[in-house]
Amino acid sequence: MEMIQSAEIALRVDNAHKFFGKANSQSWLPWKNGTELENGDKNKSITIAVDHLSFNVQKGEIFGILGPNGSGKTTTLGMILDVISPTDGGFQWFENETTVEARKKIGSILE
Repeated sequence: MEMIQSAEIALRVDNAHKFFGKANSQSWLPWKNGTELENGDKNKSITIAVDHLSFNVQKGEIFGILGPNGSGKTTTLGMILDVISPTDGGFQWFENETTVEARKKIGSILE
């Protein structure tokens, strides 16, 4: 059996953001997590689902996300699994593997 070094990173999430709604520019956003924002214009109403999220998962680690309804858990997993495109930020799998290749090595449930 191969020994897995705990210092090896399986997944790195770097400053991920995701908002839903109508907006021409991100520069006006005050970035308040999980709140609907309006900038005096009904065409710019947005909901921030994930706000400046960063973390690492080590190889061999069992990882889960817990939180109340509406806290961005499903959106975060959707972005990590390449089902939802992030508004900003990035993800790195197993030394720069594509998400398609990485998904062959992991187990995930997105509900």
